[in-house]
Amino acid sequence: KIIEQAKWIIVERKSMSEPEAMRALQKQARNNRRPLVEVAQSVIENAELFKA
Repeated sequence: KIIEQAKWIIVERKSMSEPEAMRALQKQARNNRRPLVEVAQSVIENAELFKA
């Protein structure tokens, strides 16, 4: 669920397709050697910061 939520944030913010957004999340996780769910959580937290 967290990954799905992050994926849709990327789709909306970056005007990417759903598969492109998923690949972007996966690439970020690989490049930073972090779990996908951790990267997704960061995307969600950052999106919430910009809402305020």
